[in-house]
Amino acid sequence: RLRLAETRYRLLFQISSEAVLVLDAASQRIVEANPASAELLGSAARRLIGRAFPEKFDDAGTRALQGLLAAARTT
Repeated sequence: RLRLAETRYRLLFQISSEAVLVLDAASQRIVEANPASAELLGSAARRLIGRAFPEKFDDAGTRALQGLLAAARTT
C-alpha cells in the first residue's frame, strides 16, 4: 500500500501543470521540484534540488515569499 501511494504521489507530482516545490522548513532549501516549477524558474528540476529558496526574486518578492513561508510554518 505504501509503495502504491508513493507511486501515485510521484505521478501526480510529475504531471501537475502547477509549479510545486517542496522545501526543507529549517534550511529553506529545495528538496523536490516538479517539471512545471523547473520551467517557471528556468532550470532543470534536478539542478534546483539543494538550492536555497528564494534566490531569483527581487527584494520585495523575497520579503513577500518569506512572509508566506512563515505563515505556512505556523499553520
